[in-house]
Amino acid sequence: MNRFYGRNMVIVAYPYASERHIAVFDRKGNLIRHEIGEDG
Repeated sequence: MNRFYGRNMVIVAYPYASERHIAVFDRKGNLIRHEIGEDG
């Protein structure tokens, strides 16, 4: 990953319609499983 900051990197792509448009990577570029929870 180019210019990686911190421990994890989150990439979100348009049209932001579902979790399929979100990717989370660790410092080595490995995809991390993620889950979106409800607020509250």
